[in-house]
Amino acid sequence: MASLQSVLEQYFTVYHTPPFPADAYELVVDGMPLAVAGDLSEREVALLKTLAPQPASRNPWAQFLVGSGSIPANGVVRLVQFNTSAAPTQPALWLDALLSLFSGDVTGFWLTPTHAVVVEPQTATPLDQSGLLSILDTLDPDFDTQTRGYLANSGPSTPPCQRFLLKNNA
Repeated sequence: MASLQSVLEQYFTVYHTPPFPADAYELVVDGMPLAVAGDLSEREVALLKTLAPQPASRNPWAQFLVGSGSIPANGVVRLVQFNTSAAPTQPALWLDALLSLFSGDVTGFWLTPTHAVVVEPQTATPLDQSGLLSILDTLDPDFDTQTRGYLANSGPSTPPCQRFLLKNNA
């Protein structure tokens, strides 16, 4: 029987070595990271997710938040969570667009295919609730998503954080 990797190579352009293109779908096959390039249909993405689920984020904050790592930094941070009604067809581009709308040095990652987190260090001028709402109003039409955002209080980088609903498209 053919391996999943050889089947993917018959139908798609497959990248074997990171860094992968921003629009590629990343997956792990037989313990090896791969990326499938191209404009994938929703059906193709669903099939890839079923055959080879995406690995958990390697971001230190993601590891900390799911309880499998230590706290990445000391200091005051604010967590902003974003939930999309469905997984964006181009999650890397969606996340890059989201992060570009923040001012300052932020980090972001996907915890699940529909749950992204932005870690915003304390700055002199953090985005307020209306600024974050503007981000969602900009992002959703561009990516055909419906996103809810949750804004945590700024505080020491230890959970739990109080959350405030920014937008609910329900």
